[in-house]
Amino acid sequence: MPISKDSPILKVNFTGASSTGKSTISEYCAKLYGEPNVPERMRDLMIERGMVIADITNDLFIDAAKLQEEDMQVKQMQAKRYLFIDSGPLVFYLGNKYSFGRDFLKLKEMALDFYKEQDVVFVCDNNIPFDAKEMRGDEGTKDILQKEIIKFLDDNSIKYTMIYGTVEEQAQMVKTKLESLDKAQNQLSLDLVNSSSLKQEISVSEDRKKMSENIHGANLLYMFVKEQTRQRRR
Repeated sequence: MPISKDSPILKVNFTGASSTGKSTISEYCAKLYGEPNVPERMRDLMIERGMVIADITNDLFIDAAKLQEEDMQVKQMQAKRYLFIDSGPLVFYLGNKYSFGRDFLKLKEMALDFYKEQDVVFVCDNNIPFDAKEMRGDEGTKDILQKEIIKFLDDNSIKYTMIYGTVEEQAQMVKTKLESLDKAQNQLSLDLVNSSSLKQEISVSEDRKKMSENIHGANLLYMFVKEQTRQRRR
């Protein structure tokens, strides 16, 4: 069953520790579905501002999160059904906390607000060999971040689906999840249509019943008046 044109845009977020393939699967799915991808913007800002890791501040994380939010709003207007989103402020918050020792609560608040808007969350499993690139910390930090990301989602009752394997295998898991959501959305739309039709039928039936009662009442009144008139003539 095709998706209704009135169906909302689903925001699909990929999260996980550094070097778990978030960017790769987000870009892959965007190309696969012909939909927009919203990349993580921290590296872009650092390059643009000529910064190195030692220059990273709380404000830089905030700016990166805000820039991604602006990008998300623009690309949501371009999306047909899905908007794929790489990372988000949760990764910034926990990265800042465990890589730099700064528990910046503003980022935590932004992460909570961010996940209130996400429709589908995928956590990339920590099964990809560690890639020691700039800003990715070390393998020990990666393991901690992965556990903390899952803990954050669990603690805040944010539903998520784990994906693992090759990018093709991950994409198949994403496809299965999205198809199940689309099926549920279509069924809900169908149920609403059927419910509306049933209400209309009930309304018409009640109107007919009232009309029948009115006619019956009018007939009784007519017979009563006729009988009274007959008796007066006697």
